[in-house]
Amino acid sequence: MLLVITICIMYIFATDTARTHIFSAFWTTHQLLYALYVIILLHGSVRLVQVTPLRLRPNPITTALAILLITIGVVGKARGTVAPS
Repeated sequence: MLLVITICIMYIFATDTARTHIFSAFWTTHQLLYALYVIILLHGSVRLVQVTPLRLRPNPITTALAILLITIGVVGKARGTVAPS
């Protein structure tokens, strides 16, 4: 969950509005990139040392957040408010 929160914070402050008006906040939050790498490494290392059950149930909150972010990205690209990748 910490991984998702970190990515969401970086995404929010990467918008044109945030970069234009509060560049220092943009710069500070994008220094979280180093923490993001550590979190990703920890996330992957848990899988190496932990046996997972055969049937995993998805977390509904994480699933809903992912769907919301994808929807915002798709709608933003359709409206032209999100920079094309």
